[in-house]
Amino acid sequence: MGSLIDELQRREAAARAEAEELRRRIAELAEQLAQAEERLSRLVIARGDGGRGAGQCRHRDSTGIAGGGAAGRDGAAGAGSFTGGRGGDGAAVAGWS
Repeated sequence: MGSLIDELQRREAAARAEAEELRRRIAELAEQLAQAEERLSRLVIARGDGGRGAGQCRHRDSTGIAGGGAAGRDGAAGAGSFTGGRGGDGAAVAGWS
């Protein structure tokens, strides 16, 4: 019976180690996510500020829609509008639908 208990303890230790490694990876990914969200926030702000000045050149985003006040895919005003869309993982992302 001792070998069964030893095997269970070995598996328990392996499961604990795996759980700890996953926690570490989650913390690392959470930090990366926070950094990416900060960059996104700054870009949304910059895009909103960029279209307000007179004589600003208009840029087209990946959808081919002109920025700086043009209507977006949802018909809302362009630069600086927030559509409250959802990212691919279901998380709400301001300005991206």
